[in-house]
Amino acid sequence: MNWSPMLAVVVVLSLVVWSACYFAGSPLNAAETVVVVGLCALLAWLAGAAWGRLHKVKDGAAKPARPARKRKK
Repeated sequence: MNWSPMLAVVVVLSLVVWSACYFAGSPLNAAETVVVVGLCALLAWLAGAAWGRLHKVKDGAAKPARPARKRKK
């Protein structure tokens, strides 16, 4: 499984949430930041699992296409 896209999603989503709290006037402390990153990681993992389930992805590779049928003469 390729973790790079999921890690990028977690980082970006965490920064968006953290920035929203910061600019709203209530910056997060270290413990709250850890909780936000954990929740963003859980959200990214659930989204990835749902995507894989919808698109039948197993072990990071798409399900192979069905071979074409031969025509009868």
